[in-house]
Amino acid sequence: MRHKIAGKRLSRSVGPRNALRRILVKQLFEFERIRTTRAKAEALGLRGDVGFGSRVERVVLISAGLFFAPWGWLQWPIYLLAAMAWITVVQRMLFVRRQLRELVEA
Repeated sequence: MRHKIAGKRLSRSVGPRNALRRILVKQLFEFERIRTTRAKAEALGLRGDVGFGSRVERVVLISAGLFFAPWGWLQWPIYLLAAMAWITVVQRMLFVRRQLRELVEA
């Protein structure tokens, strides 16, 4: 519930909210992921372990890439792994955001 607080989202005004976005985007490009999304969600008592690219899928994909490496097919599993990582980051951010909204509305 926002309780008639105009111009505020996530209990922050525009300046701090934009600073938070800049930091998150910087981390995303610098480390190829936001390292603390899952840890922050779990610290708040939310689930942060969702996503398309779990550990099992990554191990299977890397194993398949190593199996097909002698025939020159190693790059394709690596490309898929990178795409899965991006999809997982977006899924986690959206899932935690949805959980926070449900928590605020309840």
